Amino acid sequence: MSDQWQIYNDILDYINGISIFDTHEHLEPLSLRLSKNVDLFNVFFSQYIDTSIISSGMSLSDHDIVIDETTEIETKWKLLSPYLENVRTTGYYKAIERVFTDIFGVSSLDDNSYRVINQKIIDANKLGLYEKIIREKCKIKYCTWDNLFAEHSYTAEFIKPVFRIDDFVLIQGNESINTLEAKYNSQIDTLNSFLQLFGNVICNAKKSGCIAIKNAAAYSRKLLFDEVNRKEAEKSFNRLRIDNCATYDDLKVIQDFIVHESVKLSIDLDLKVQIHTGAHAGNGNYITNSNPVCLTNILQKFPKAQFALFHGGYPYGGELAVIAQYFPNVFIDMS
Repeated sequence: MSDQWQIYNDILDYINGISIFDTHEHLEPLSLRLSKNVDLFNVFFSQYIDTSIISSGMSLSDHDIVIDETTEIETKWKLLSPYLENVRTTGYYKAIERVFTDIFGVSSLDDNSYRVINQKIIDANKLGLYEKIIREKCKIKYCTWDNLFAEHSYTAEFIKPVFRIDDFVLIQGNESINTLEAKYNSQIDTLNSFLQLFGNVICNAKKSGCIAIKNAAAYSRKLLFDEVNRKEAEKSFNRLRIDNCATYDDLKVIQDFIVHESVKLSIDLDLKVQIHTGAHAGNGNYITNSNPVCLTNILQKFPKAQFALFHGGYPYGGELAVIAQYFPNVFIDMS
């Protein structure tokens, strides 16, 4: 073996021995996964890559059929396969293809292999799956878990949960507050009672093992959270809760105030602040909503908070790189 290949293999061995901290995971609880009829299509083509497939021409109704548990796999393949050539060079598909090769030993997805891959996925759906793939294969030591699966939890030692604060931040009207009252069995009449509940919920999340709060408001609005004084926030909250006549401006005032309060809580409780920036999952959003430059006032105001800004801010990577250079409390998350 040449010296060049020896160096290559030495570097590869070193890399393969590194333990990984997965900082962004929406892992489906295994108990929930085991209760489903999983297959090639609803595991790999129900999210992320679906954005590219739909943008390349597949209808939403056909995509719904493809990921439906009850659809025959031959029908699914007939609907999906014409669009695969349009997405094979995307990063999302390359990640899926790597799974087929490394986990299932199949080099490509095509007419001859889709049934084989499908059966391997079904056979693998059993207890121990996550430990085998996450811990043994990927050498992931810890995952920070953003739970998108209501009323489900995951207690594995390597799972480090984060608490998504969007239900508290994205107040759209009295219905939003009524939902919080029902969920947490609390009464919310004033801004003070709202903040008291919010603080209690975050404290309990911390006690249960959460290591960060997550703000994904960029899916619904711009990441510009103006500074709002308490009196102004109370007036807007009262117009919403008491007078039932809140305007759009009132809702923005309330949301902005709550975001600032959430960062204060993160400092008090020693929790990191994860914020979605850059490209969204799904089709048809406003990319300008998630420009990390919008967060500058927050980053300046709270130097003691630690911010993880997600997805490299893509396509605002240059801006995010400069922001990270400016602010010691900002960390670029490339996941």
